[in-house]
Amino acid sequence: MNQENRKNGPSPAASLVAFFSSTKLTLVLLALIAFLSFFGTTGREFNLIGFHLDFRGDTLYRSIPFQLLLGLLFTNLLVCTIDKLPGAWKRFKMDSGPEPPAPPASADQVVTFLKADIDDALSKAEKYFFGQGAKPIRAERELFRKVGPGKDKGNDGEKEKAAPEKVRARVSFLSRGGISVLGPQITHVGILILIVGGIIGGRGHFEAEMKLRPGEQKSEAGVAEADSMRPVDLGFTVRCNDFQVTYYDDSPMASDYLCDLSILADGREVKRHVIEVNRPLHYKGYGFYQAKYDYEPTIRYLARSLQTGDTLSVVAPLGEPVELPGGTYMAIDFEEKTVGMGRDLGPSLTLGWMKDGQMKGTARLFQNFPDRDQAKVEGYQISFVAMPGQYATILQIIKDPGIPLVWTGCSLLVLGVMVSFFIRHQRVWIVASKRGDGVIVEIAGRAKKGQALFAKRLAELADELVKENAKAAPPE
Repeated sequence: MNQENRKNGPSPAASLVAFFSSTKLTLVLLALIAFLSFFGTTGREFNLIGFHLDFRGDTLYRSIPFQLLLGLLFTNLLVCTIDKLPGAWKRFKMDSGPEPPAPPASADQVVTFLKADIDDALSKAEKYFFGQGAKPIRAERELFRKVGPGKDKGNDGEKEKAAPEKVRARVSFLSRGGISVLGPQITHVGILILIVGGIIGGRGHFEAEMKLRPGEQKSEAGVAEADSMRPVDLGFTVRCNDFQVTYYDDSPMASDYLCDLSILADGREVKRHVIEVNRPLHYKGYGFYQAKYDYEPTIRYLARSLQTGDTLSVVAPLGEPVELPGGTYMAIDFEEKTVGMGRDLGPSLTLGWMKDGQMKGTARLFQNFPDRDQAKVEGYQISFVAMPGQYATILQIIKDPGIPLVWTGCSLLVLGVMVSFFIRHQRVWIVASKRGDGVIVEIAGRAKKGQALFAKRLAELADELVKENAKAAPPE
């Protein structure tokens, strides 16, 4: 039967498992994902051999090809984890008892106790090599033992190696850092959860914008689509209780802006929180972030005749068109504080005007400098005065159902890496056997990392044990 299997080769199932657990497949998938992610940051579109490739960030990460690559990477890591986990778990449980694993055939250090009791010798060795309070696993076994490698360390100097013989021995075993064998598997599980969170977040991601003035409340947010905003009902109401902006001294730059928000459900306040940049409010999976703000003054437009000096005044909210001599005017952009020539130039706005259905141009007007030439239109000097207005907060609303999984995956990923690299798996066996009226104690140690340093430490401890044993040895 085995010859037939070897002749026919591995089964299709085994071949499939080998393919999806391949490290080469992992590297190829990571390279493709990195390639697409790089071009996704360019925000460009390409036509390649008749195929339309959209590398714009949001579009790319939610696209079916990108999600398919993540799915293949998930399958690759899942199969690899399932394939390796049983062996790693078996190694982890092996060190936990109830029986100690078989000791190595040869010892690293050997100490001879003359005219000693086996229990007393084993206890002394455990104190040195395991430390106080350790709880080793003990068992009694028949073993073929020999002294080695090197010489026997005893009270009367070094002895030549003894021939192997079957003896009744007591084995004491202690393992430290055994969790490190599961480090790679913890890392894999973290990446798997991270990928699932990315896929769920990519398919269910929601992002919208909401503008609120103090005292205003809304239950709809605007989702950007092409050149318009599509209203979406949130299922609850958001109210802006207050909004404040503070500035740096002698600067038009805002130092901070705080928004007092309330969430209303069925007309009742269910949550209230003061948000600022990087301190959002969370409710039912939605995150409300302080994105930016607007200042909305009421504008008094002034059109002064350069011939007669007569002035026409029109008051309108910011952004609304007004009729003045020379056409239709509207403020396109407004700044409460404008910096120029190293100083604060005061309020300014960009004014656009149309005549006979055609855009005639734009001009930057400064409230503190009304007589600038660019504000002269068809014999009129156009100026403005910004009357007291109010601030409005602009909230960014994000809902990503994959965020909890992403955070969980990241935590496990970091934990797995730390377990793998910073925890050293060390195993020590102490084998004590009766030889005549004395006891031979053999010590063997194995370390997953730093075996040379670990062996050196065991040798130092063995020397200290020999010296103490020599002092306590009975006189001849």
